[in-house]
Amino acid sequence: MPLPAFLRALLLAALCLLPPPVLARTDGALTFGMAQFPGELHPFAISAGAKATVLGAVRRGLFAYGPDGALLCRLCTALPTLENGGLKVEADGSESVTITLRPDQLYADGTPLTSADLLRGLAEARIFAGLATTATAIDARTVRYRLPAPSSDLGRALPDPYPAALDPDPPANPVERLRQSSFSRAPTMPGLWNGPYRVAEYHAGESILLLPNPHWSGPAPAFQRVELRLIGNTSALQANLLSGDVDLISAEVGLSFDQALQFARAHTDRFEVVFAPGDGVELLAVKLDNPLLADRRTRLALLSAIDRQAIAARLFDNRQPVADSFVPPQFARVPGAVRAPHDPARARALLAEAGFTPGPDGILRAPDGTRFSIPLTTTAGNQTRELIEQVIKDQLRRVGVEVTLANVAARTLFGETLRERKFEGLVLYQFGFAPGSVPVPQFAGASIPTAANGFRGLNYPGLADPRMDAALDAATGATDPAALAAAWRDIQAIYAAELPTLPLLAVTKAFVVPRWLAGVTPPREAGMMTQWIEDWRPR
Repeated sequence: MPLPAFLRALLLAALCLLPPPVLARTDGALTFGMAQFPGELHPFAISAGAKATVLGAVRRGLFAYGPDGALLCRLCTALPTLENGGLKVEADGSESVTITLRPDQLYADGTPLTSADLLRGLAEARIFAGLATTATAIDARTVRYRLPAPSSDLGRALPDPYPAALDPDPPANPVERLRQSSFSRAPTMPGLWNGPYRVAEYHAGESILLLPNPHWSGPAPAFQRVELRLIGNTSALQANLLSGDVDLISAEVGLSFDQALQFARAHTDRFEVVFAPGDGVELLAVKLDNPLLADRRTRLALLSAIDRQAIAARLFDNRQPVADSFVPPQFARVPGAVRAPHDPARARALLAEAGFTPGPDGILRAPDGTRFSIPLTTTAGNQTRELIEQVIKDQLRRVGVEVTLANVAARTLFGETLRERKFEGLVLYQFGFAPGSVPVPQFAGASIPTAANGFRGLNYPGLADPRMDAALDAATGATDPAALAAAWRDIQAIYAAELPTLPLLAVTKAFVVPRWLAGVTPPREAGMMTQWIEDWRPR
């Protein structure tokens, strides 16, 4: 029996209110949205999430890490170990490591990866990371490295290859070397890339077009064109995803976490939202040079004044746990040691011990009369971080600390602001931590970025502590698991005592994936989601 006319009209009206289904692409193209854009694509300089997202699709490094943090050798025939003879501790206390490249590794112009590329990669790492490692080519695919001391961190001690045929006479100055590199000047050169895709077009601050690498030896990628598009405002990024103008968004530099939660609640008919442990910690970097922040009691007071559990509950539905270290929990060799529950009374007591007294306006004064007013900076336009900022500002005001907001664009934050340490108070950002690594770039005194060292290193707070340097050296050189664990206990204890950064939350990644797309999760490796882009394909 046919439906009455009024019921047909009601049914038609109801159908019109439903969102249109997100259909699989049939043109072989995929549009990938990012809220940040890389300033350049040099793999050895200036670490940033947007750049790592792009490099994950077009470049394969020597090593990778499994979801549990276990080291994997991506380009070599076998992971070197003491058992297979790839590692050997020499009589002089140095360590030799032998790497043999797989024979099927080619750049996108057909040039094979060789020992020369490994040697050139080491030369770049010596400039940009200050490595003391040396190396000798044994044959066209085998290199024997010599490390000054045994290392527990091969992923850092042995750098990725760099195409030796390009940029044959680079400047020694790191800044000029970066500027003149083909990765910076001509990123569309096929000979730069050895991943499943290559960079075909690069429109600075707008978009990057990727095409398949015709010489890729792994599984053929399903999409013939991948456009990485900058949509700097996360609300606009969300709207583009819902409209279908963007097919997929970055789990690392994409939607804010609250927007991902909204998708999980409201759009499950069109999108699958998967939450997984991330490889970072949301934290506050502290400018230790600032006299107001120089006393470690002051830094502990600031952390105690912030209700991190309330932030986790109200903004993240308790999906991002409170962090007790700079290391994501799944990668921690020993438990974190920061114990700072929300306790405003303790915060006030610590500030009083450090010599601060209330002023007539309620803001604390240092012994020299300076008002306790500090700037807080984060990425402008990131709604979640801006909400966290407001919470921090309000809670620190309650213990007599004034916070002024000084947000900047992401390219500025990860360029001048952090890299050149052009901040005076606190910086809120995500601290990415490579599993299995020792945090030498983050906490060693020699890793403080300065003009003299070409702003090399990630020690943005400016921590210069001989105890930490010794613990880092011990962890780096440990070959015995018990010695490595002991060194890590020292690292964690010194970090907890000095608090060069204030850990807030352990990051959880939210993968918002259209239901027509398979292979995006779960990840096969720790790191950016694009590192397994060859797995993505329509259902």
